[in-house]
Amino acid sequence: MLPSRLLRLLLFGLCLLTISGKAQTVLQHGAAVTSAVFSPDGRHVLTSSYDSTAVIWDAATGAKQITMKGHRSRIICAYYNATGDRVVTASWDSTARVWDAATGNQQLVLQGHTANVRLALFSNNGERIITTGEDGTARVWDAANGVLLQTLKADTIPGFFTAQFNPAGTRVVTAGRGRDSTAQIWDAATGELLHTLRGHQGSLNYAEFSHDGRLVISAGFDKTARIWNAETGAQVHIFNGHTDRVRTAYFSQDDSRIITASFDMTARIWDANTGAQLHNLAMHMDRVRDARFSPDGNLAASAGFDGGALIWDTKTGDTTRLLLGHSAPLYSAVFNPDATKVVTCSDDRTAMIWKLNPTSSAPGSMASAAIGPLLQLVPNPATGGTVVRIPAPAETPLRVVVATVVGETVMVKEMAVGESSLVLPLGSLPVGLYHVAVEGGNPTNHIRAWLHVAEE
Repeated sequence: MLPSRLLRLLLFGLCLLTISGKAQTVLQHGAAVTSAVFSPDGRHVLTSSYDSTAVIWDAATGAKQITMKGHRSRIICAYYNATGDRVVTASWDSTARVWDAATGNQQLVLQGHTANVRLALFSNNGERIITTGEDGTARVWDAANGVLLQTLKADTIPGFFTAQFNPAGTRVVTAGRGRDSTAQIWDAATGELLHTLRGHQGSLNYAEFSHDGRLVISAGFDKTARIWNAETGAQVHIFNGHTDRVRTAYFSQDDSRIITASFDMTARIWDANTGAQLHNLAMHMDRVRDARFSPDGNLAASAGFDGGALIWDTKTGDTTRLLLGHSAPLYSAVFNPDATKVVTCSDDRTAMIWKLNPTSSAPGSMASAAIGPLLQLVPNPATGGTVVRIPAPAETPLRVVVATVVGETVMVKEMAVGESSLVLPLGSLPVGLYHVAVEGGNPTNHIRAWLHVAEE
């Protein structure tokens, strides 16, 4: 047991848990929900699913408004154009498709890829669409008529994971798996390869331009994110600190900060100008799949394989909300335009809309505290144990159950009749958030809390 292990108690009694752990609206699909985003005006939510449909929902009521059907296999993602009147979807049926967002009518089928299409996005001006496929190509299409304009192919890249336009729509950055561990910048009009961004050791998961178009951020299997000069291709900064692959990396709206999500179970915030780490956002108990800033940059949302989403204060690095309700890994957690809501999506066949109440922020951590009048947890950092105390000796045998946020039991201890405390050896558990419940006797008297196991 390492003395540096720190057990932090997050004070969530049943009332506060109801606020933070209940989605405002649940959006049900027939299979895993692979993407969920708000419309540009925030009035709707767009979801895509392995059930081969994309759906537009009312963001206020959760009512299903439009179902887009036509793909012959699972849909990997769906996105609006900047004005919110069109939708583009990418599917494993080797096509991308364009839809009218008001009616759900299919407008275009983008055919040309010879394998699964992983991504489809509009340019900011809505005139072009970029797609990536497992056939080793990225393709630029005319969004008005579906004509293929350019095919981007790097011989050493067997498959592009991602591609993004710059804000002006004149350039494209691509990244994927390949022997040469590079990202590429292309001329969107001519298809000319302008720069090869060399430095990563291993495949790349993600790359995007900064909002002013001057920089590129990339995220790699080599546990780093890197910033590049978009004009010269020169490497500007390396962000070192993660201990496993970096899944995503995004700029803040003002391009001053970077947020990364990693399979090391953390998200991190960095200074984009100096490369310094500002905050280590560590509370997930499994890989973090996605983390991104709110539009105003004051908050961040992280989504994990542990089934939980966390809202963070980006100035302090503190957790302000725990969004607990999914029963399977999450794909993403995305803010609406004014950062008053978040939508999450999961392998559990649902997306969930959460209303962010600024008055319901999580309290700070403490060495020991009571949950209402019922349950007391007293962590001991020196031993890694936590004493569980109930207000009176047990009248019947009780069980103390420790579980992950998605309900997987990791520890069970018995409390005998006449006892009022026991020790949980929580120091052996991985870093993360756990649910502690005392069960037995009258079910209405069951008491619960949330415990965060963290490294100092």
